[in-house]
Amino acid sequence: MTVAIYVLHDTEALREAEEKAFLMNSTRYDQNTNFLATIRHEALYAAFVLTKQTFDKTDIIFHNLENLKDLPENFHLWNESLYRTVQMQSGELYSYGTCLFNKFCGFDKIVITKSIGKKAINEINEKIYSYYKKDNKKYYAALTELEKRLFFFISSTNHTPSLDIEEMVDLKDELTDKIFKQLPNNNIKLGYYIVEALTDKCINAMSENSGLYKLFKSGSRFSRAQLARSTITIGYSADAENKVIARPIKSSLLEGLTEEQYFRVAPATRKSIKDKSKHTPSSGYLERTLVMALSMIEFDLDDCETDNHLEFIVMSKEHAQTLVGKYYSDPSEQEIIWKELDIKTAISYVNKKIRVRSPMTCINPNFKICRKCFGSKKLTTKYVGIVAAQLITERLTQLTLRTLS
Repeated sequence: MTVAIYVLHDTEALREAEEKAFLMNSTRYDQNTNFLATIRHEALYAAFVLTKQTFDKTDIIFHNLENLKDLPENFHLWNESLYRTVQMQSGELYSYGTCLFNKFCGFDKIVITKSIGKKAINEINEKIYSYYKKDNKKYYAALTELEKRLFFFISSTNHTPSLDIEEMVDLKDELTDKIFKQLPNNNIKLGYYIVEALTDKCINAMSENSGLYKLFKSGSRFSRAQLARSTITIGYSADAENKVIARPIKSSLLEGLTEEQYFRVAPATRKSIKDKSKHTPSSGYLERTLVMALSMIEFDLDDCETDNHLEFIVMSKEHAQTLVGKYYSDPSEQEIIWKELDIKTAISYVNKKIRVRSPMTCINPNFKICRKCFGSKKLTTKYVGIVAAQLITERLTQLTLRTLS
């Protein structure tokens, strides 16, 4: 085994490390606008429980509240009154839980009004960051305090997450289970659609008050695939050669596997374990090589003023979404005028030709890229080549680490 050790050997290197790598000086990833630090797991679950949107607006427990710092707190209120109503001095009505969450954030007024799950967490971070006037130190202090309060709340009240085995068993009814037992053995495509449709049916039928629903919807635990395989059905699996086995597994992990089913999927699991040890070092080596090779590619000019472009047909809505933020022109127009592509316009080009500016067609010298050829996507660094190398190899590593079972 080898270990690479990096030592900061001069004051310039120390200064660069502090400016570019010290968490207090950076709040977002280089490759996107997501925040580096965020609430997760049990704290995220607590945030979801507190900000539930359904509450009794007629059951007002506090009237004319002016400042959230004056919001009363005790264990009885935490346990029994989350979904009762608080009337602000402005006349607006919010659940006690929503008011409590905003108070935990350090706010003196209601800033966050929506239900909080994993998908909305970056938006919540943005509001916290903006409330503290984009002061990194205050933001991290507020986030740390928020997590501490959320952990204490969820661990000391009757809202503590729990899993009811009977609830998990009852997630699919008898008719659904009967259909799963009749999944086709030689029609993988049809079987896949059946599994997906029935899985959606089971998940959508979950009670909003159940612990399983809250864990899944908050995003703190259980992805859709994990929930389906654990409690609904495993369905079709791949073998050691990554080919889908025509015979589906018609039960869930909760119900257990027969000896035959276990040995049918075991080769793929063993292969994935071997792949982790074999290919992860290779992907790490590839990342270092790509970073070195692409390190000279960086942003330079705002516009290299080229009319070079790529011309192609937009194949689908998903394809169109990947083009948002690029600069485009319509092939039917003789004069080339570059405009920023929004989602609505991008979708209108599905099954049509479009011209797009690209880093591949940029004429900036010395391996530099202009921002117009790159597109309007914001990066927090000018070293776009390094970011590209990291993104490519991160995806390769994650695919290597996936366990097929």
